[in-house]
Amino acid sequence: MLDLAAHIIKTKCGHFNPKNFKDRCDHALKELLRKKDRGEKIEVPPDREPAKVINLMEALRRSAKGDMQLRLTLAVDGPPTIEEGH
Repeated sequence: MLDLAAHIIKTKCGHFNPKNFKDRCDHALKELLRKKDRGEKIEVPPDREPAKVINLMEALRRSAKGDMQLRLTLAVDGPPTIEEGH
């Protein structure tokens, strides 16, 4: 697990170059202001579907329960054979 964390950090590390940063919100706002200044109609984007809210504690409980069920199954039945896996 520590190796995975080190790998993620290593691949995500880098120097921040502000010239490469694109501020999409700033760009969108400027575009809206240009349209308004030219007298163009500004259309309201359609509403997004609400995001699904996940109860993290419940997801963790379910995950732990599933993991425990898998361990119990393996302890009782043993690992699946090739024939059972297909």
